[in-house]
Amino acid sequence: MPGEDVCVMAPARPFWKGYLKLSLVSCPIALFPASSSSERASFRRINRKTGYRLKQPLVDSVTGEVVESQDKGRG
Repeated sequence: MPGEDVCVMAPARPFWKGYLKLSLVSCPIALFPASSSSERASFRRINRKTGYRLKQPLVDSVTGEVVESQDKGRG
């Protein structure tokens, strides 16, 4: 459908490739990772009484002011 986002994942690379030999028959084998970084599970902290998600305000260590989410970075 037009305007619909489509997620296409690249195939994962195998950890190991080899062959399984049974008498006169040999079968190719490849071991792949069970998950990728894009499939990583993340858990939220919740209030046990209400079940609502908890948020943590980010505070500047020098000024003591709350930092907005668009102003945060890594360094």
